[in-house]
Amino acid sequence: MSSSANIKLSSRAAPRNTCSAEHRRQIFPHLSALCAHPNKQKPVPSRIHRRIFAAVIFAILLPTAARADAYVQGTLLAIHTKVQTTPISWLWNTVVTSYDTVHYDLRIWTGNQIYIAEYVPLIQPDGPLPTEWQTGRPISFRIEKRQLVIKLSYGNEIRTNLLRREPAHSP
Repeated sequence: MSSSANIKLSSRAAPRNTCSAEHRRQIFPHLSALCAHPNKQKPVPSRIHRRIFAAVIFAILLPTAARADAYVQGTLLAIHTKVQTTPISWLWNTVVTSYDTVHYDLRIWTGNQIYIAEYVPLIQPDGPLPTEWQTGRPISFRIEKRQLVIKLSYGNEIRTNLLRREPAHSP
């Protein structure tokens, strides 16, 4: 009796495939397009698909091409050092411990504009400045939103905060 029960369960577990291939293609047309048939030709991309693909590639590559040539040549007019002292602990109304943060204000002249940017070194309070930052020397930079990105001679970039722009009367 248990053997007949096993036979009935196994016949229920394996459903029969009574549909023909043509019938399945009519019911599920989207699935037939996914099947790889050796006798069917693959769809050829239309002109519109090619143009859309070309437009997407162009939109991706355009910002990278524009960014490479976006550097402007300027002259470093001055470097002003500012030290900000921040108290850490107090004893009555006397500062007991504090730390100093050094900020450098850079004045860069190009054409008819003077850009004033603030640079805060990562190493405080005695963070080194790049050796090429000397007054009167040329400097390459670009502007991104509220930042002035300065290109260094060895290929790296330093990001500074753009504080303001002023019209240049004479350097």
